[in-house]
Amino acid sequence: MSKRFNLLNGRHLAELAAAGLWNLERQASAVNQLNVFPVPDGDTGTNMRMTLAAGVKELLRKPDVHFGAAAAAMADGMLLGARGNSGVILSQLFSGFADYSRDLETLNGGQLAEALQRGVEKAYQTVVKPVEGTILTVARMAAERGNQAPDGSLPIEVMEEVIRAAAEALKDTPNQLPILKKAGVVDAGGQGLLYVYEGFMRALRGEQEKSVESDKFSESMVAVEGADPTLNDTPPGHHPVQALISADQIQYGYCTEFIIKLTPGKKKPFDQDELRNTLSALGDSLLVAGSNDKVKVHVHAELPGDAMNAAMVYGDLIHIKIENMREQHARITEAAAVEDSAVEPGAPEQEGEPKPCGIAAVAAGDGLREAFLQQGVDVVIFGGQTMNPSAQDIADAVNRVRAHTVFVLPNNDNVIMAARQAAGLVKDKRVETIPSGTIPQGFAAVLAYQADLPAEANLGAMNKAIRGVRSGQITRAVRNSSIDDVNVRQGDYIGIADKKLVAAETELADACRGLLKHMLADGGDLVGIYCGEGATGEATDAMRQWLADNYADLELDIFTGGQPVYSYIISVE
Repeated sequence: MSKRFNLLNGRHLAELAAAGLWNLERQASAVNQLNVFPVPDGDTGTNMRMTLAAGVKELLRKPDVHFGAAAAAMADGMLLGARGNSGVILSQLFSGFADYSRDLETLNGGQLAEALQRGVEKAYQTVVKPVEGTILTVARMAAERGNQAPDGSLPIEVMEEVIRAAAEALKDTPNQLPILKKAGVVDAGGQGLLYVYEGFMRALRGEQEKSVESDKFSESMVAVEGADPTLNDTPPGHHPVQALISADQIQYGYCTEFIIKLTPGKKKPFDQDELRNTLSALGDSLLVAGSNDKVKVHVHAELPGDAMNAAMVYGDLIHIKIENMREQHARITEAAAVEDSAVEPGAPEQEGEPKPCGIAAVAAGDGLREAFLQQGVDVVIFGGQTMNPSAQDIADAVNRVRAHTVFVLPNNDNVIMAARQAAGLVKDKRVETIPSGTIPQGFAAVLAYQADLPAEANLGAMNKAIRGVRSGQITRAVRNSSIDDVNVRQGDYIGIADKKLVAAETELADACRGLLKHMLADGGDLVGIYCGEGATGEATDAMRQWLADNYADLELDIFTGGQPVYSYIISVE
């Protein structure tokens, strides 16, 4: 392809995407190293690469000369394959891109710029609290510059402006986020996006190294996409019945779920913001998510008919489910009042009948996996730091849980967005993401869960529980750095408490004691220590002795977690 091409078709898009993937694959390790903390958990480049690879594979599976059809296939693949926060945002950039170009057989320079802008708008809508100085800023400024290109600009001329603006925005990210400046790095997601755009430019100039149809390219896609996660089906345990909320707390009494099957031409064009605003006025616990032709809606409403009427202007409603939450609450509280219940704790479920609620959790390490299963988690998804599961991985796990409502525990800040995106891929049950950013928060949520309580009570209790636990990790520094007034040398053992670097020592035991001292400064009754692959008996004994000497009344639990990356994960409650 050369700059003489003034129109892009679906075949050209495949070449651009392939070239973007090749360029990102070469630079993924460099992107991974742009981590604010000097720890061996940087995975932004890997997540973006695997997300884009999923899109390219779908392009290969559904080749189409029609640009809109090809863009839709690519966006669908990325939606399912999105991993980590950076991958989810990247998938949304191309989802908006595909939304704009859906009906276009070819794309000119001006339309290319507008498609990029539409992607930015959708990505910003996806992020609950957008932060500037990130991939969002780089994408936004790049799209804005592309739209400033003179009328009649060729696609290659638009991309030249896009790349120039992206590079300028990336360079400025440390000035927008002080933590980047302290670490001496630019934003990793923004850097990854720039590499993708630079790959696009290589294709437009005819400089791509491999054809999208080459055997080597296809083999690379398989390697990039990665293996399937390990899933486990151990049934959950049962807990005593407790009524944690009163009926007066249920403001909106009907849990209302349905899918809008969009029908362009026959109904009103879908406007996500308009629907969100309308439904927000009718209830709470609102979720609106989906793809080009289907939108999943979940809302707690007092008048479910009004919610469905508001949605029907966009298309036909399918998979409708309405539950009276006050009636559910009454049944639970009545059962709790009966001293001699006919249903014994631990009694098996009825054959073939889905239970009210279930749990899917993300974890890496045999010990952590077994601990979650023993605590009643239905399915454990293999993943965590440096190995984030995709939205499709999480959705597949959720679909294995026989329950009307499934709570997902990401247990890692970088998995939360993928978990939320997975909820939109599940069609026959309610999915609620508990934003557990650490393993200790995940266990706190599981312990707060009561199998015989309704979903709303569990949702509130689990969200409350994760806010009551402090989390810490011990790992080794991969580079010299100075963060949070702590000087770090490569190879040091470092302690991180709730995202703050608090200790750096040459000896593992010293770093562990420093982390514990910081975490217990505000008190605590229970300390949990999860020993990972890098744990040693000497360091574990040193922590046990230090706690006995300084906090004699403290309760201590030590577990074999087996997790990679972090020698120790520590919780304080």
